[in-house]
Amino acid sequence: MLRVDPAAGAALIDGDRVRRFEMNGRELDGWLHVDTALVETEAELREWLEHALAFVRTLPPK
Repeated sequence: MLRVDPAAGAALIDGDRVRRFEMNGRELDGWLHVDTALVETEAELREWLEHALAFVRTLPPK
């Protein structure tokens, strides 16, 4: 599960290994579920993490 920019999230969804994260039957904007079984290399994992980190760094501190 990754938190990403909601405006960019739709472009990352491929319907196979990446889809909108669902909670209580509701798909959440800005949250993605990435099937880790299909992330084959550390470089691919790092690329997904960079998407999430880039967005989270823009959020105000809590």
